Amino acid sequence: MWAHLPRVLTLVVRGFALTLAVLTAVVVIRTVTFPSYQTSPPECKTTDPDFIPADEKRLARFTSAIQFQTVSYERGVGTPQELAKFVQFIQKSFPTVHGSPMVRRDVVGNYSLLYRVEGSDASLQPYMLASHLDVVPITEEANWEAPPFSGQLKDGYVTGCTNTALAYGI
Repeated sequence: MWAHLPRVLTLVVRGFALTLAVLTAVVVIRTVTFPSYQTSPPECKTTDPDFIPADEKRLARFTSAIQFQTVSYERGVGTPQELAKFVQFIQKSFPTVHGSPMVRRDVVGNYSLLYRVEGSDASLQPYMLASHLDVVPITEEANWEAPPFSGQLKDGYVTGCTNTALAYGI
């Protein structure tokens, strides 16, 4: 009975190896041939009903915002003075929002801003916009075309260290 054990173990190991090889091949083939479901945003046109032109005032506010070095190095380690200045900048830059009786702002944990906007129709579902004010540390600054916190205009683009969550959320 025990004489056939090495042969049985060899067959089990070979079967396991074959199964693993087939499974690996399936995963690789599926990964390579899997279609991308990422969508590209539609082109922004000046004729769109929700188009907001980048006038001088908006552009100046945006380039100024990029100049705040709100870097988070790791959880709890960052640039709290810059975050505090940036929070003041936001309040000063958007007086209509901050002066509206429909808007309530709470500061959470000294630097996080929570805005609640009361709608005029209570039957509608609420929605939430989320963003953050910090960026990751700059690495390889020599590869930047302009200083990361400069907010320089170059070839029709604003250069600088920001994040999409910040740019879309604010």
